Amino acid sequence: MARLLMQADSAQRSFVGRRLAELDLHVGQELFLMQLWEKDGLSQSELMARLGCTAPTVTKTSQRLERVGLVRREREGRRRVSRVYLTQAGWDLRESVEEIWRVTERQIRAGLSDEEAESFAASLAKVTESFNKASPRSVAQSALARSSA
Repeated sequence: MARLLMQADSAQRSFVGRRLAELDLHVGQELFLMQLWEKDGLSQSELMARLGCTAPTVTKTSQRLERVGLVRREREGRRRVSRVYLTQAGWDLRESVEEIWRVTERQIRAGLSDEEAESFAASLAKVTESFNKASPRSVAQSALARSSA
């Protein structure tokens, strides 16, 4: 089962990746942007917690997105807090990225009945929960603990 899950993940990432490439985005960058579409001006530590990734990943992603004009980073006063804001170009990508995810959802459901799709979603949620229980501290929690020490 693990192999099938990895193959499905790889196929889905490739499917999404080809479409994101048309927008000059890489897989994962859309997840970063989605967080900002939900709440613009998040701090890098807030992004880290929401995405469940490490500080270097958030820093590199925000730098890359800033270089291509999709976000801007601003320091908050004298504090070391850096906030990330969408530029108009970043906001303009929203509909296109959301359409990619709608197409992806339809592709995942292709060939499945509604009942099978619901069962599949429930099974994936259980698998995710099982992995989360096996790893009591998420990557984001560990990184936050290190940064506050």
